[in-house]
Amino acid sequence: MHKHFIIFFLLTISFSIGIKNVYAQKTDTLFHTNGNILTGEVKKFTKGLLYFKMDGMGTIKVENEEIKSLISNKFLRILTKHNKIYYGDIDSSSNWGEVEVGLLDERDVIKVNDIIEIFPINNTFWLRINGRMDLGADYSKANNMLRINGSGQVNYQKEKWGWQFKYNNHDSWQETDSLLHTAKTDFILSTEYLLSPKWRVTGTAGRSSNTELGLQARWYTALSLRNYLVQTNRATLDYTVGLSASLEKSTTGTLQNNYELVFGTDMDIFKYKSPDISITFFAQMLPNLKTKGRWRFDSGFDARIEIFSDFYLSGKIYYQYDSMPIGEDGQTTDYSFATGVGYSFN
Repeated sequence: MHKHFIIFFLLTISFSIGIKNVYAQKTDTLFHTNGNILTGEVKKFTKGLLYFKMDGMGTIKVENEEIKSLISNKFLRILTKHNKIYYGDIDSSSNWGEVEVGLLDERDVIKVNDIIEIFPINNTFWLRINGRMDLGADYSKANNMLRINGSGQVNYQKEKWGWQFKYNNHDSWQETDSLLHTAKTDFILSTEYLLSPKWRVTGTAGRSSNTELGLQARWYTALSLRNYLVQTNRATLDYTVGLSASLEKSTTGTLQNNYELVFGTDMDIFKYKSPDISITFFAQMLPNLKTKGRWRFDSGFDARIEIFSDFYLSGKIYYQYDSMPIGEDGQTTDYSFATGVGYSFN
């Protein structure tokens, strides 16, 4: 599995670089606060940063405070911090620091600093895709332990719908009198529908396992409602409420159906002055509706710092708790810390 993951990791880097070159359409104009007028392609604007593709220079990152104005005739989805969504192109205004947005018969003038997201609704399939992957390993001679971790996600975005696939894996091998192998793996496929800048409906299906908790596999689906409490160019904070149904199989072969409530929160903090730094945190509490007294808690922390263009170092922590593990020999808690190197593609 790890050999295939490494091959896929390297192919993804090569493929995404090729896609950038093939589909570049540089017809947009950026007016910089330093007086420069740049021609290129608006890739996206998110988390206070404009990704602008130029010939010869590649993709540059421009902070919102450095944008005097912007012109793009592409069909865009534009979100503002005032809970408004605009669809259409973007054009310069008579006042610096402002732009015209919308369609021909429905246009508004808004401040650049009020924009929290610009997303081109591209006709080309590959231009709607972005994501990241990372891989790490360490060995301790003192306790004769090898650990390997890998994770990745791919996002696909349309006008109001978005899809995401995520993968996480933590494996460890320790040789004592025998070889002890523990593993935690997650495969998650989710889709999200944009109701408004602050509200989304999310559907999720996935498979997870954790031998430390005595869980061989958990197959689940969930439906939830997400609301953003904070949505700025420096941070986002949201909460989710939903319902999940699952089928669990223990490491001893026991099967169990479950229905759970889902209460969660996600937080992102980001800084995009060199070096780029991104910090994410999530937590979920899942009270069981079928087994009285059982509840689960799942959380994770992920920090990334850019080492050079599109490559980063990462540090990850996860913690899981199950008050009544399905496996007879399962522990109630599991946690781990891992580091790695990763690559992001847009």
